[in-house]
Amino acid sequence: MSKNRRTRASFGYSVPPPIQINTTAITPREYTIAIRQFSNSSTQQESREKNSHSPTSGFEKTFIKLRGFIGGKEKEQKEMETTLELILTSIKTLNPPHQLIDIFRFHNFILLPQFNDIQFIDPRIYVWRTEKRRRYILGELCYRALSKIFTTSEMIEMIFGKDNMTNPICTTFLDTVVTNAVHVFEPYDDPSFSEEGKITHISPQKMFECALDKHDKQGMFETFVTGWKFFMSVEDVSRKCIEEKQKELELLEKGEKMTQFQVERKSRLERLVCCFSEFVDKFPGEIGSAMMKYFATEDSTEVMKNSVIRAVKGAQKEEEKSLLHTSYPFLPELKSPEKASFKKRSLSGNKKTEKVMSASSSPISSVQNSPRQRPCSDEMVQDVNYDNFVLLDPYLTARQMIYYNREMLNNVSLAEFFDYKNSKAYEKYMKRLNSLTNVLDKIKLVSKAFEIFINIASSAMELNDFTVSYLVYKFIKDKLQLLELKLDKVIKKDFDELDFTFSCVKNYYNYRTKFQTICTTTAPRMPLLFVWENDMDALSNASHVDQVGQIDLNQLKSQIDLVGIIDAAKTIPYSIDQNVSFQFFFHSNYF
Repeated sequence: MSKNRRTRASFGYSVPPPIQINTTAITPREYTIAIRQFSNSSTQQESREKNSHSPTSGFEKTFIKLRGFIGGKEKEQKEMETTLELILTSIKTLNPPHQLIDIFRFHNFILLPQFNDIQFIDPRIYVWRTEKRRRYILGELCYRALSKIFTTSEMIEMIFGKDNMTNPICTTFLDTVVTNAVHVFEPYDDPSFSEEGKITHISPQKMFECALDKHDKQGMFETFVTGWKFFMSVEDVSRKCIEEKQKELELLEKGEKMTQFQVERKSRLERLVCCFSEFVDKFPGEIGSAMMKYFATEDSTEVMKNSVIRAVKGAQKEEEKSLLHTSYPFLPELKSPEKASFKKRSLSGNKKTEKVMSASSSPISSVQNSPRQRPCSDEMVQDVNYDNFVLLDPYLTARQMIYYNREMLNNVSLAEFFDYKNSKAYEKYMKRLNSLTNVLDKIKLVSKAFEIFINIASSAMELNDFTVSYLVYKFIKDKLQLLELKLDKVIKKDFDELDFTFSCVKNYYNYRTKFQTICTTTAPRMPLLFVWENDMDALSNASHVDQVGQIDLNQLKSQIDLVGIIDAAKTIPYSIDQNVSFQFFFHSNYF
C-alpha cells in the first residue's frame, strides 16, 4: 500500500489466533511425580498420618506452595490471553470507546507494563519490538487518539497504567508515537520490519545504533562486528565510534550520573572498538590520532588500548584473530577451537619437520574412514621429481598438496576475503595454488599417470580439501577430452565418483551436500573456492545495499557465513607433517 494513501488500514495487521497454553509442557517433571505421590488414595493418606508429626509434612507444604505458584502463573497467563482477545474483538467490532476503556479497567490490564529504557530507544524500534498483538492494539489506540477519540490521560492509563499518569517519560513517548503514528507503524522505513517485528532491512547507521542497544534480540552486535567491511569503510566506523564516545564524555562533563542502560552501552562500544580494531590493518593518519585520543587513554581497558595502538601502528599480529570465532568474552558462543599455527619454513635443505595437530589431536580429525586412508609417514619420501612422481603413494601426495594449499591460505588474512576480487594477496594465493597443475602437466601422460592422478583427487576429497581435489580432477577431465582418451574400467569408477561430486547440475548440489555433511566444529575442511567465489559474486551483484542505502540483513548474513566458511578452513587445522622434498618440488613449479 502506498505511503501517500496510508489510512486506518495501516494498522490493520491480521490478528493471530489465541495462543494455546500447554500446561503439561510447563509443569516440571518433579512436580508431576509429586502429584502422583500425593494423590488422595486412602493408603497414602494413612501412611502420611502415621509418618508425619504434623497434619502436613514439610515437603508437602513446599510442594503445595510450588503447585499454587505454578497454578497461579497459569491462571494469570490465561486471564491475560482472554483479556487480549476481548480487547482485539472490541477494536475489530468498533465498540464505543468507553467499552474499550472499561475492559482495560475491569481486568486491570496494562498494554505496556514493562517499559525499561523507553526514553533511550528510538520509539519506532521500541514499538516494533513489542509483541505483535500488543503492537496492533497500540496502533489502533494511536489512530483513535489522532481522531480525538481518546484523551491523553485515557491513553496513558491503558498503555502504561494509572500509576504513570504523570510520568514525563511515558507522556513524551506517547506524544511522539501519536504525533508520528503513520511513520512509527509503517513497516517499510529505516529499519524495515517484517509482520513479526523482525528487522529485514536497515541502514549502516541504524545497525550501529542497534549494535549498542542491550535490548536488541536479533544479534545486531555480532552482525555488525563480523560484517562491517561489506558496507562501511574504516573511516566511517571510526567516526561513528568517536561520535558515540563524545556523547558519553559530554554527559560526564555535565555531572550527570549514567544509567544502567548507558553503562551497558558504553561497555558494548568498548567491545565493538576492540573487535573492529583487530581487523584494521592500519588506521589512517587523522583517524588514528582520534582513535588514540578517545580509546587509548588511561581510563581505557588494556584490551581496547592494545587493540587500538596495534591498529594505529599497523603492527603485524603474531596470530591472526578469527572474525567469526573470536575469543572475546562478549561472544562466548563463538569461541573457536584451537587455531592452526602454520609458520613459514625454509625449504633450503632443512629436513626438520613440524607437525600441526588438529583440534582433537587425531591423525585426521573427524574425516571419514576409507580404504585410501591409513597410517602414513609424511617424512618417508626423500626425493620428489617428474620421473618418480607417478611411483609415489598418491595418498601421501594428496596430503602434501593439502599442506601446500593450507600454507598458502595462511598467508592471506581473513580480511582479504571480504573483497577478494581486489585483493593482491588473494590473487597471489590463487596463482600459487593453480601452479600445482604445472606439476601434473609435466608428467608423461601414460595410463598409470591417470590412475595416480585420480587416486590423488579422490584422496584429497576424502580428506575434505575440495579445492585440491577439484584442481586435480579438472586437469584429468580436460586432458581426457583433449586427447580423446577413455579410462580403464578399474579406475573409471573412482573418476565417475569425482565427476558426480563436482557436477555443475543444480548449482553444484552434490558438492554442496557433501560439504555440508562435514562436522564444522571439529573436522578440517577446505571449500571448493571457485564455487565460493561464485556465491560471493552472486550476493555482491544482487547488491545487499538497496537504493535508499539499506542493507538486506538476510543477504548480509549469507555473505558473513561465506567468510565464516573460510574462517573455519583457516581455524581448524589438519595433522600433516611437512615433507621438504614435496614442498620444494611444488614451490619450484611456481612461475
